[in-house]
Amino acid sequence: MDNQIHILSSHTTDGINRQQRARLADLVQFARTSSPFYRELYRGLPDGLESIRQLPITNKKQLMARFDDWVTDPKITLEKIQTFINEPGLIGAPFLDKYHVAITSGTTGQMGIFITDEATTAVSAKINQQAKLSWLGISGLLRLGLRGIRLAAITATGAHFGFLSGIHYMQNSSPFWKDRVRAFSVHMPIDELVKQLNRFQPTLIMGYASMVALLAGQQELGRLHIHPLFIEVMSEKLSEVEFQKIGKVFNLRPYQMYGSTENPFASSLCKQGWYHVNSDVVILEPVDAEYRPVPAGVMSHSVLVTNLVNKIQPIIRYDLGDSILVKPDVCPCGNPRTAIRVQGRAADALVFVKPNGEHVSVPPLLFVTLIDHMPGIELFQVVQTSPDTLRIRLSYQATYNQAQQNDQWQTLYAALSEVLKGYGLNFVSLERASEPPRQSEGGKFRLVIPLPREQEIPAV
Repeated sequence: MDNQIHILSSHTTDGINRQQRARLADLVQFARTSSPFYRELYRGLPDGLESIRQLPITNKKQLMARFDDWVTDPKITLEKIQTFINEPGLIGAPFLDKYHVAITSGTTGQMGIFITDEATTAVSAKINQQAKLSWLGISGLLRLGLRGIRLAAITATGAHFGFLSGIHYMQNSSPFWKDRVRAFSVHMPIDELVKQLNRFQPTLIMGYASMVALLAGQQELGRLHIHPLFIEVMSEKLSEVEFQKIGKVFNLRPYQMYGSTENPFASSLCKQGWYHVNSDVVILEPVDAEYRPVPAGVMSHSVLVTNLVNKIQPIIRYDLGDSILVKPDVCPCGNPRTAIRVQGRAADALVFVKPNGEHVSVPPLLFVTLIDHMPGIELFQVVQTSPDTLRIRLSYQATYNQAQQNDQWQTLYAALSEVLKGYGLNFVSLERASEPPRQSEGGKFRLVIPLPREQEIPAV
């Protein structure tokens, strides 16, 4: 595959649209000839593609069920990849000596395994690097050069999660990054995390949004003493108040991208607060609950994503589940690319109060990333039912008998207790729910549900 054809090369709407159409036609043709799954799915469709809407919609559950038929390299099998991802020591290492692997479970509980080749990884790195350098500006780059690059990645650890896998890939593939980037686990006690960051003194921070918001609180309290030049918040959507607080506390303007493990280079943020879609390498289709197109200016029920770069694992009209709104007019920043806003996942923290009256906020992804990769658990929900009680709803795989479920609960209980202990929350009770996880009115599963506002702990 020619890596050069994927470099962003056009800055006009017509040029972008031409590149998009050409790459879509090429991708569909490649998928039909190289992927048994797509060959079957597209059987009966005409050779000439007049519109992307002619193509069937796909989703994670469907693709993972046909994994061996989905991938276009017959050397890749689900059995081989599962053996690979079960080894934490291989996080970020090349699979079959040439592929990058990342896992995700998402809000449906269906684990996804996503593979990219070196060309696709290079495109993603280039787009993200260009966006970050543009955000920093010349003055920021000069200051970064004077102080030196030290990147702190605040991430979940212990499994092949996309962010952690990417960090290890950077360290393994480039001597430049080996000692300049360090992963800090979201699962370590907050006091230890603060202590290690104070020692490392990062100039760049990338991390889960709720964790960065938590660190801003520690900086405000005078416990954390760092002065980063760039902060990127990831994975969750913060409230505008929290976003502004991060900027005020660290004296910078935080950056936030919109992407996913399936398509990490979907968009880049502009100074006007809009995400501009990298339309020559990705197609985003906002749709309603019946998968009908949603017009600009209206929040969609979901969005279909087509990754025009990854030919190892073609992702075409894939239901991502996010709600987006397309800007109906041209963005004031001057970028001609389609501009969107994203509803995304809310980063509502769970708030507890210690016996001494101190309020403690615990980021939701702390629980999500801990339970995500536990074997046997198909879906889960962490529900705060009182100021000092968490109710854990679990749905197990059909093959798990009662004894296995009980053993897994004991493992999970110990792990969650250890996390809470790290935050000084030994008094919080963990209940095993008899009911399964419940869907919201919109049909989605909210993995972490804080205490309702009317029951929130009053400020002291």
